[in-house]
Amino acid sequence: MFNREAEKRKRQASRITLDASVPSLVHALKQPLTAIRSNAQAAQRFLALASPDLGELRAILTDIIADTRHAEQLLQQGGSCGTPAPLARVPLDVNTLLQQVVHRLRHEAAEHHVTITLELAADLPPITGDPLQLHQLVVNLIINAFEAMHQTPVRPRRLVIRTARQDPRTLRVSLTDTGSGMDETTRQQLFTPFFTTKAAGRGLGLTISQAIVAAHGGQIWALPQPEQGTTLCFTLPLGEQAGRGEARDAETATPCQAPPPSRRRDA
Repeated sequence: MFNREAEKRKRQASRITLDASVPSLVHALKQPLTAIRSNAQAAQRFLALASPDLGELRAILTDIIADTRHAEQLLQQGGSCGTPAPLARVPLDVNTLLQQVVHRLRHEAAEHHVTITLELAADLPPITGDPLQLHQLVVNLIINAFEAMHQTPVRPRRLVIRTARQDPRTLRVSLTDTGSGMDETTRQQLFTPFFTTKAAGRGLGLTISQAIVAAHGGQIWALPQPEQGTTLCFTLPLGEQAGRGEARDAETATPCQAPPPSRRRDA
């Protein structure tokens, strides 16, 4: 009797985990599929020109292949019937990761009329983390900024992404948009599962982002800007500190601000 009850509880727990993982997988797959569509439409526009830029077309096709592989990886990772995939641990250059994601999202940025500026601190040490998950983290936050600014057509749409050292053992990434900002109630609920202020939102993007950051031993938080927009910050441990769960409380973390002199370019 005891064994039957234990097995029943185990099956129920598995179903709950699977039910929670399905919307997360759907949300994760949305970005590469949207990017594939966006790139294909961009390729069609180039082909309609009298003298299409073959170099740009090759770059678009390369992006489509990369996004297809990304979708395949997400499906493989989500095909474990609710069992979380083990976290990969490889050295990563965060600045390079940000540059790659911004490049991959350049057509979505153009569609949303957003100018992305990278202000990347030089000579940052590598972190140790899961490339697929951290890629998804950055994509989620950038897409979230696009959607926040979509509701403010009058203002110039600008997203500034910065990297800096939070302290000797921690790296900080901040994303500052020129959207409508948020009130304190929204800020307090921002990372609550299924909470959203968007008409068609699922309320999963920031929840997934928080889970990815936490799995890497970091912290994520939001700060409304004085005049307009929002800054989302997250930290990641540097080097061997990664993944040890030494995240700091967001309420006591150093506020996001412009880093020391850095490399800057507009996307």
